[in-house]
Amino acid sequence: MASKSYSMVQNYPTGTTGTGLDQTVERIGIDPGLAGANLGTNITVGMTAANELNQLILEAKQATGVASNGIFTVSDVIAINAWIRANRLAEFTALHGDDDGTTETGFHLVQNDGATQQYRNQNLVDTVFDGIYHIGFLIQNGTFLNEDGNANATVAQVADWLTQFYTDRATTNTGLDRITELIIADQGLAQNIPWQEIAGGADAANGLNDLLKTAITTYNLAADGSISESDIAQINNWIRSDATRYNAFVVLHGDDDGTTETGFHLVQNDGAQTTYFAKNLVNTVADGIYHIGFQIQNGRFLNEDGAANATVKDVADWVTYFYVDQSTTGTGLDKIVDTIKIDTGLAKWTNAGDINAGAAAADGLNHLLVDGITATGIAADGWITSDDIRTLNQWIRTNHYDEFILLHGDDEGNEETGYHLVQNDGATTQYFGKNLVNTVADGLYHIGFNIQDNRLLNEDGDANARLNDVSSWLNYFYLQKTIIYGDNSGDTITGTNLAEHLMGYGGNDVLSGGDGDDLIDGDWGSDTLSGGVGNDLLYGGADNDQLDGGEGSDTYYVSGNLAGGWSSFQGYDIYTDTGTSGVDKIVALGTGDVDLGIRSFSANSGIETIDGTGVTGKVTIVGDWSDNTLDFSNTAFVGNNIQINGYWGNDNITGTTGNDVIIGGGGDDKLNGGNGSDQYVYTGYQSNEWSTFEGYDTITDTGTTGTDTIVAKGTGNVDIGLKSFGVNSGIETIDGTGVTGKVTIVGDGSDNTFDFSNTAFVGNNIQINGYWGNDNITGNAANNVIIGGGGDDKLNGGNGSDQYVYTGYQSNEWNTFEGYDTITDTGTTGTDTIVAKGTGNVDIGLKSFGVNSGIETIDGTGVTGKVTIVGDWSDNTLDFSNTAFVGNNIQINGYWGNDNITGTTGNDVIIGGGGDDKLNGGNGSDQYVYTGYQSNEWNTFEGYDTITDTGTTGTDTIVAKGTGNVDIGLKSFGVNSGIETIDGTGVTGKVTIVGDWSDNTFDFSNTAFVGNNIQINGYWGNDNITGTTGNDVIIGGGGDDKLNGGNGSDQYVYTGYQSNEWNTFEGYDTITDTGTTGTDTIVAKGTGNVDIGLKSFGVNSGIETIDGTGVTGKVTIVGDWSDNTLDFSNTAFVGNNIQINGYWGNDNITGTTGNDVIIGGGGEDKLNGGSGEDILIGGLGSDQLTGGEGPDRFIFNTVDEIGQGANQDNILDFNTGLDTIDISGIDANSLNAGNQSFTFIGASDFSSQAGQLRFYGGLLCGDTIRR
Repeated sequence: MASKSYSMVQNYPTGTTGTGLDQTVERIGIDPGLAGANLGTNITVGMTAANELNQLILEAKQATGVASNGIFTVSDVIAINAWIRANRLAEFTALHGDDDGTTETGFHLVQNDGATQQYRNQNLVDTVFDGIYHIGFLIQNGTFLNEDGNANATVAQVADWLTQFYTDRATTNTGLDRITELIIADQGLAQNIPWQEIAGGADAANGLNDLLKTAITTYNLAADGSISESDIAQINNWIRSDATRYNAFVVLHGDDDGTTETGFHLVQNDGAQTTYFAKNLVNTVADGIYHIGFQIQNGRFLNEDGAANATVKDVADWVTYFYVDQSTTGTGLDKIVDTIKIDTGLAKWTNAGDINAGAAAADGLNHLLVDGITATGIAADGWITSDDIRTLNQWIRTNHYDEFILLHGDDEGNEETGYHLVQNDGATTQYFGKNLVNTVADGLYHIGFNIQDNRLLNEDGDANARLNDVSSWLNYFYLQKTIIYGDNSGDTITGTNLAEHLMGYGGNDVLSGGDGDDLIDGDWGSDTLSGGVGNDLLYGGADNDQLDGGEGSDTYYVSGNLAGGWSSFQGYDIYTDTGTSGVDKIVALGTGDVDLGIRSFSANSGIETIDGTGVTGKVTIVGDWSDNTLDFSNTAFVGNNIQINGYWGNDNITGTTGNDVIIGGGGDDKLNGGNGSDQYVYTGYQSNEWSTFEGYDTITDTGTTGTDTIVAKGTGNVDIGLKSFGVNSGIETIDGTGVTGKVTIVGDGSDNTFDFSNTAFVGNNIQINGYWGNDNITGNAANNVIIGGGGDDKLNGGNGSDQYVYTGYQSNEWNTFEGYDTITDTGTTGTDTIVAKGTGNVDIGLKSFGVNSGIETIDGTGVTGKVTIVGDWSDNTLDFSNTAFVGNNIQINGYWGNDNITGTTGNDVIIGGGGDDKLNGGNGSDQYVYTGYQSNEWNTFEGYDTITDTGTTGTDTIVAKGTGNVDIGLKSFGVNSGIETIDGTGVTGKVTIVGDWSDNTFDFSNTAFVGNNIQINGYWGNDNITGTTGNDVIIGGGGDDKLNGGNGSDQYVYTGYQSNEWNTFEGYDTITDTGTTGTDTIVAKGTGNVDIGLKSFGVNSGIETIDGTGVTGKVTIVGDWSDNTLDFSNTAFVGNNIQINGYWGNDNITGTTGNDVIIGGGGEDKLNGGSGEDILIGGLGSDQLTGGEGPDRFIFNTVDEIGQGANQDNILDFNTGLDTIDISGIDANSLNAGNQSFTFIGASDFSSQAGQLRFYGGLLCGDTIRR
């Protein structure tokens, strides 16, 4: 549907023919349907065209000499047609006009344009007048043709209509003429009686009307706006008191007795059908009025035959209805009252008294409107806007509310009052496509009720008319402006050079005002509004609009707010005023708060001023969800209630040169208030599921004047999200006094730099939280609370008593752990503290910490569990010697890396963690805690530490804790380590003090082991291990170790085996147990064979026992490549699986007092079995074998082991009959299959037979054959 324009007729043309044809001009002018559906200029042109067509008809009549008696015949009409076509066809055609295409001309400007008057069941304008005005077109088959060749009215119809209108029979120029016109127009009369009788009855009615008019004017009876019953009685007396007047009345009234009808009785009771007031208009209403001269009895007029007729009251109401003009404001609003009085739908079934009272109420309400408009001055700028309606509403409610309620009335129950006497009672007249009485006027007359969501409410609280509709109706009726309405589709409306009110309604409209001072209202939809030339008023309305006032001083009006929902909020607009003249301004209006939605605004927007003085609450310039750029640097704010809110999106906001209030809103915004004392306001909080948090902003206030402040406001906690903040941010103050809880300045996930050294905090509830990222945070000169948050941060509180707060914990899957920070508090005043807070455990991650960190105290009292100061993977230096710990729940954990940790002067708990650490608890009773274990694929093992506790007070302890086994890795440990105790009672399995691959020196002689589950393992390297004074378990591990258990019953444990590709063999140790107490034992353990590697072993080794019972295979005490001295004569072997093997080198081996197995191995060995039944195997080389006491056995497994000549082995104490030489392993003749035995020949000579064995001169010789 296209847009539609409406305006009132300013000056009504009149007919100039001097004939009854002038009625056509008048009737077009008063048609309510035309008035409510067209531009007044179109109606005026249509009326003028009708008048000039009438003149053509009159000229043709005179020229042809037809219808001299005013009666037109078919032949007369044909003659007129012929004359017009011959002489005035072009003029006639132009005056008749056309409506083809989009342009209407001539009479067609009113024909088929909404006229509603009926004439004998046909539309008066569209059919009757149009038929008359086809008089110049072709006639075919007795019918006039349309301009397009189709049939229109018949010639006979036109002849009748000309006859009926040529003589004007309603001549009083009062509303009583309508009775006459209705008589002529009645279809029932036309069907039942001839024209001459209708004309006669109409003339009689006109005469009676004139009689009434004379009486009323004589006594000025209508001056009070009504004709009362007493007025009717006075008229009756006036007629009856004068014989001449009375006789004239009787004649005009007429009679229908007998066969002849006269006067008004020519039409009364002759088939009339028109209904008014639920009665037959002609037979009852008009007849009742026209009994005005008869006798009155008991409040009723008597008929001419003496019977009762109409009541005086009814007649008073009817005369008031027709005669009295009840519109008295002298403004266009009178059109509403006039229309109420002529609306045929309303008149048909509604009591005349009700219509009169309703019209009077409407007139009273119109007076209220006029008085209010005058008093408030809302129309001074030439327009009444929707915001002016609010002002008018408030004036009425404040000053005339009771009067308004009375006039508006009600329809509750069975009684109607006030304007409700006519509203919703059958009215049919349409204005602007709406029922004038029931909707338009009713909407206007709700002006005194409450307003909600831009609507006037009904008396029952339901929504009624919209304010912008009411605005347009008042502009139409009161200011008599042109209104151009769109519909709910996307309209394109272009105004003229006049001042017009454009309304887009729904849809995405394009509205252009053109020249003139226009009022443009986009209403719903994403509209494009252009003011053009002139001082325009622009309302974007709901949704996201684009606004350009153009040239002139334009005003953009905004009302409504987000809190009121989309029924109130007017969307996010773009303002671009391209005009180069005038002062353009955005004006916010409303009671309460108003939100001014803007999608973008630049320094070149062309808006000089934003005015908030018309709002009782706050005016918030609010962006939408996108990344808005809002630059007000070239705009002035009027009023101290305006603030800027970017809302969602990553916005770029620049303030004015004045004192701005800026809210970045959600998203990461860039904010610059510029000159003036600006406030940057924050109210959101991350923990509210992020729904209120306002993002991470960058504030750079470039202004050089005023004091700029970040202000936090709210109940509960508030977060101020910042991406960066520096000494040049331009912010002098951050104010948290408006928050009942905590104010947290919080960074984002990136590496933030926060430097508040030039900024003051107001309020003691402000804290800084870098959040995630490797942040660099500097506090101000006051007492700061700094939270580094996740990431490896650099923190510096500066002067003041600063707190560095930690709450996270690594074991929560790292999601709460706050990273590894570097704290360097450069302040010279106050006491600076690291504070741990939380339920459960808390970790304080530090990358480094030194005596110059500036931290006086670390406080763990706010934590219910443990507080762990934890390093990272790098080589951390953590020195707490100048720092005090508060609370007994704090421990230090270097975590991974080769850390250097120094404790406090108190009782410290130090965990070196992974890596080779240097640990020093200093004074106090310190604990060094270990929980890891190498066999857990090294993922828990804590490296090899060097502990040097330099403290001179307290008892220092290494503490092992854990379920299963725990390894304490040490790189070195000496008598000056400062460790008094190593405690393994907290471990359910074994505690192993373990060295690394290097040559470790472990001396525990000044240290006590607590718990019987502790063992020492040198691991790889040539270690030097000294045990405690207690019962030690010492494992030398790989490498050639020096082992000394000292006092106590010590165990030296071996589990390795050379044949496992050396990967388990534990090297060649030197054991010298200097202890004088206890029984010291070398213990072999394992499944299969075990080698005990010894570099030397003597009677003073301090080992009483070597135990092989823990091995399922053989236990071999094995020497290395050097010349080993292994003397076990003071040592007992437990288990029959132990043997001694000197391995390579010229070894000197002495067995135990038991039954030994001694293998010399390679080299020239000296073997001595000692007492017992020993087995001696010299092996290769020239060995000296001494069996010692007991029956010994000397085994030679190969000929090479026996040797020859100077390389032969010597048995030094062979006892014949006691000792045995075993050469069973030598094959006497390898030429034969199998192992051939020897034959002993005593001292006899060899006989060249293989396998002979002789003993001569102390030598045992054999004769063998070898392949």
